[in-house]
Amino acid sequence: IRLIKENPEIKTVTAKDLIENADEFSYVAVNFPGISAKTDKTENMPVAYMIDGNTGTIYHSEITNTPGRLPVTIDINLGYPYTISGLGYQPRTDGNLTGHFEDIEIEYSLDGKNYEFYNSYTMESKDANIKNIMFDEPLKAKHIRIIVLKGRGNYATCAEFKFYQTEGDYKREAEADDV
Repeated sequence: IRLIKENPEIKTVTAKDLIENADEFSYVAVNFPGISAKTDKTENMPVAYMIDGNTGTIYHSEITNTPGRLPVTIDINLGYPYTISGLGYQPRTDGNLTGHFEDIEIEYSLDGKNYEFYNSYTMESKDANIKNIMFDEPLKAKHIRIIVLKGRGNYATCAEFKFYQTEGDYKREAEADDV
């Protein structure tokens, strides 16, 4: 056993705290009712395929040889302001790596007009496994904007997006929806 000094920048929780607050430490993927999506570019396959709950359908940006295919801006309207703790990007699952997102930016908004920059991410496009991005701080947003700056082959494809909430946020917001 080697003892180390506590790092004050890292929150330490006891097993009791973890059990009593499990809803704040575990995440669920949520399918929001009324979710919709649009893009700023012509699409080869509909943008709605990335939020239809089916990884067998894919969104694919326009297939042309013209420059300017990227960046592609994808605006997702969650239908209600939710507390989002992260997202999962499911690349196309057919074995073709073309279009896998490599560099993205995420912005968020409550009104769909005034977006705030959240962060940039680089994702490996070596396989079709889901790429999960857990946020440093949860976002309260009705609109999520994903800007694909770089996609493999200069395209953008997506089988599915998932949005994650803590179980506590999910329960609180589901109860608020019922009121």
